[in-house]
Amino acid sequence: MISSQHINAANDLILYQPQCDFYTMPLGLLAVGSAVGDLGVRPVIVDGRLEDDPISGVLARLDGAVAVGITVLT
Repeated sequence: MISSQHINAANDLILYQPQCDFYTMPLGLLAVGSAVGDLGVRPVIVDGRLEDDPISGVLARLDGAVAVGITVLT
């Protein structure tokens, strides 16, 4: 759990949806992003289905990030 006392409001929370063969909205990441937005954290979703190079997209945003969240597909 992320506590507001551990977060600098200028920090981002990087949320990553991996590449997959089917198209589904990253609803779990949207829910997490909505919850941390209330704490003053800026959620940034990197959707592997839409990015040309999603790993580079995540790595480019890591500087200053408070945490990284990765969803899994079963």
